[in-house]
Amino acid sequence: MLVGQRTGERGPDEDEEGNWAKVKEAPGDGQPYYDVDFLGGYGEFVDHPEDARPEYFIDFKPYNRKGVFYVNLRGDSMAPEFNGGDLLALRPVEGWWDYLLLGKVYAIVTKQGQRTIKRLRKGPSPEAYQLEPINPAYDKQDIPKDQIAAVFEVLGGIRHYE
Repeated sequence: MLVGQRTGERGPDEDEEGNWAKVKEAPGDGQPYYDVDFLGGYGEFVDHPEDARPEYFIDFKPYNRKGVFYVNLRGDSMAPEFNGGDLLALRPVEGWWDYLLLGKVYAIVTKQGQRTIKRLRKGPSPEAYQLEPINPAYDKQDIPKDQIAAVFEVLGGIRHYE
């Protein structure tokens, strides 16, 4: 099964057909994919990725690092950089409460069980962040820091083609 493909000049990790990310049935060279949705908007957090069983493993060398896993993106608030249906590579941010880089895209899980993907900006006070969508059709949202349960760095996305 092909996960991602692009056109144009072949890169060092691509085969002759332009395939650059492959699905593996067993752990090994790839990282786990969990059938868990993070939303471009806010959505209910049903499963915890760390407690879920991987559906399969994605072998994409730039993201084959310890702790990285893949999830689904739903919604279009982060378009055109990330689109609904993309598989996002996430890395847990340990000690996020001490320091996060403003301007980066993060996956955030709230204590109420919601999860979202947004660009992180300075909040209205030192106790809050502002979550900024890339799509200008959506509004920015403030989130108190004490309402955040977990933060994951968004390393990149893979477009899903079948």
